[in-house]
Amino acid sequence: MSILFVAGVSAFTAGLAASTRLIVNDVFVAANTEAAVQVAIIVVGVSLGKSIFQYANTVTQILLIRSVSIEMQKRVFARMLKNDIAYFVNGHAPDLMAKIRLYGVAAGTAFVTMTNRLLTEAVTMLGLFGVMLYQDAWMTLLCMLILPLILGLVSFLSRKIRAVASEEATLSGEYFSIGSEAFAGIKTVKSYGLEQKSIDRFDSSVDRLENRIFSIARVSAATVPIMEFLGGLVIGAFVVYAAWQTITHGKTTGEFTAFITAF
Repeated sequence: MSILFVAGVSAFTAGLAASTRLIVNDVFVAANTEAAVQVAIIVVGVSLGKSIFQYANTVTQILLIRSVSIEMQKRVFARMLKNDIAYFVNGHAPDLMAKIRLYGVAAGTAFVTMTNRLLTEAVTMLGLFGVMLYQDAWMTLLCMLILPLILGLVSFLSRKIRAVASEEATLSGEYFSIGSEAFAGIKTVKSYGLEQKSIDRFDSSVDRLENRIFSIARVSAATVPIMEFLGGLVIGAFVVYAAWQTITHGKTTGEFTAFITAF
């Protein structure tokens, strides 16, 4: 079912990009009101198909993430419970439970990212690449030249994210451990006047955890703006190229509109 939904999303996405050629050439350039109704029906049908398959694919992704996450949490818990007593001497129960939870969710997300999401994006990119190649082969080859730059930037940002995310499990465990110790030993805390010390320790752990999360968000947020800037550079160059081709070689406006939409 997942593969079926992936194929549907990819096909309808490519079809939606290709339909812009009909919108420009058959309707606006040709000034054909009859064609407008036909093209509108096509666009609505393609959009509806993409929406249905996109919804089904998203639900499938969630189901896959939850399924793998639940199974992994059960396995990690069972594996930890079989360790010797020495394994638990220097550890805290909240710390271990935080790791079980985090590892389970991470496993589910990683699995879906490497299967459903990767396949969806790869197949969709191939479909859109086909639209671009059909409209203008030379410009498509020019766009391919920036792919190594894009892949290099994504790889660099991914390494940065992994570097700052490696400590998240430890910091999460520390957060739960300090809070649990304070509440579990509340009599001792009250008897020796350790309220402020406990508060300071907890505040420090919260700050460290939030700083780590903010570092991850800061690096992740840079991905989309960089990609959009590179896309803007290519589209800017393509506008000049399209104007030259239209004026000197009689190319249609719809071809370039479909290309830009696919890109």
